[in-house]
Amino acid sequence: MSINTYTLLKNLGLSERQVVSMLPAVANKTYSSDQIICPKGQPEPPWTHIFSGMVCGGIASSEAAHNPLSIFGPGTWIGEAAFLNRKPAQLEYVCLSPVRVMHIPYAMVQDAYEREPEFSRYIGRMVSWRDQHRIEMLGLARLATPPPRVIIGLALFAEALQCAYTHVPNRHLESALEIPVKQAVLAFLCGVSRGIFSLCLQQLAAGGWCQVSYASITLLRLKTWLRLAEVHRSQHLALSHTTVPELIALMAHEGNFG
Repeated sequence: MSINTYTLLKNLGLSERQVVSMLPAVANKTYSSDQIICPKGQPEPPWTHIFSGMVCGGIASSEAAHNPLSIFGPGTWIGEAAFLNRKPAQLEYVCLSPVRVMHIPYAMVQDAYEREPEFSRYIGRMVSWRDQHRIEMLGLARLATPPPRVIIGLALFAEALQCAYTHVPNRHLESALEIPVKQAVLAFLCGVSRGIFSLCLQQLAAGGWCQVSYASITLLRLKTWLRLAEVHRSQHLALSHTTVPELIALMAHEGNFG
């Protein structure tokens, strides 16, 4: 097993003894786009780390449709709810692109959570961080008009992907962030129609804030997008800035000191 895997596990707060016991059981695997990593109802699913690609956690309907709730990118751990609640998987995780992951057996992670205080604290911070983002997205869907749902929603997605290790910010920011996710998925997550989402993107692209291509969106001037998420959290921007031009003007202003 590589030194990178060892370091990855140690950074979770796991003890040397626990890491050494886990290493032989760790399994690396690749999945293709649209492939299911973990179906809903799977008993004792492994805890999974995403090395590359994008994964969507959602609810599988009786019509075999997948209703997305969250997206996860490189550096993210997924599936912790199963060992926390001791229940089969409640969400279905589907690949939005080719994905490379690492699986750790359910029993080992559950044992570590019960025995390793630092690891338990890590999981607690991770769950709290994700709950905060879900609440913010739900708040946008209920209280905001469509433009801030899209623009602030994209800012929150960018923040979540850049803080992939949950509460730990990425200090090595690039100038742009590619989100290789179909617009229909992002529109659903933002709580708007595909048409409204596309119109907002067109205005953002015209202002130089993003680039749009097939099945992918690239957010430009990433630092400002992340600053927008922070300012919204403290000032509830979605309730006072209701049009695309207003939000773009705000981003231009925040960019001066973001």
